[in-house]
Amino acid sequence: MIRVLLESVPDGARVQASGSFALQGEGGINVIRSERASEVLVRRNGNTLQIQLRPTGEVAAVEGNITIVPGRGADLKFAGVDYAGNIRLQPGGSGEIMVINDLLLETYLEGVLPHEIGNPGPEAYSALEAQAVAARTYAMMKIEQRSDQLFDVHSGVLDQVYRGKERQNQLTTAAVRETRGAVLTAGGKLCRTYYSATCGGHTSDIDFAWPTRESARYLHGVYDKSAANEGAYCSWVHNFRWRYSFSGKELGDILRRTLPDELGIAPESVGSVVDLKVVRRTPSGRSLAITFSTKYGVTGTK
Repeated sequence: MIRVLLESVPDGARVQASGSFALQGEGGINVIRSERASEVLVRRNGNTLQIQLRPTGEVAAVEGNITIVPGRGADLKFAGVDYAGNIRLQPGGSGEIMVINDLLLETYLEGVLPHEIGNPGPEAYSALEAQAVAARTYAMMKIEQRSDQLFDVHSGVLDQVYRGKERQNQLTTAAVRETRGAVLTAGGKLCRTYYSATCGGHTSDIDFAWPTRESARYLHGVYDKSAANEGAYCSWVHNFRWRYSFSGKELGDILRRTLPDELGIAPESVGSVVDLKVVRRTPSGRSLAITFSTKYGVTGTK
């Protein structure tokens, strides 16, 4: 099983059930059972969740969390998306309601692949299988890391994009099912299978990308070339190459805001930028160190 945080809502949550369902409190105790499609409205009052069903108007109040368990053949919908499994409504630490989807790991992956790799077609089926293995390994890593928390993964880019049954297709579902249970390991432990939409032609060592995270021998940069004289596999992605520009004033404002703390100087002693150049690059060609100088003689390398 995996616990996916769909959203934290401050004002109350709405979940639609397409058929029969049960509302269960902590310990699996039934609070309400319904044999008809309904909308479940949940608001928070302290640690109490106040529940109302529409259109029947039936109400209840529960201390702690409440889980909506669909009956056979019924789906649950939140924020316009259909989800398999159960939806748990959990009081959060900042006064909000956490909406959490509890479901089987393999079913979760069927809702991840369409949004992380799309549907590249039958000729890329091996890539879909590789994505399934990477996503499964990542999810299991998070299950281990967050075992003492209320959820395992976020439903967005903080972890893996997951949108329930939205955009599911035969190829991505088959890739998940045909790799069922397959994960990547090194030294008997789950690998940290970080991935991204594009690598710009060369992946990066984790020591450069995330220097505060634990390194590993398999987390090093490699060329993303399909053949010696061909381009990168990911060259078709819209952000394979990108540009971001600063005006001189914008860059000066940034330095005047950040340098005083870095160098222990007064903001007015920074001045405007007069020179900026890359002095060190990573093996992948990315900028690693930039030297700058300002009007008042302040220089530094970051």
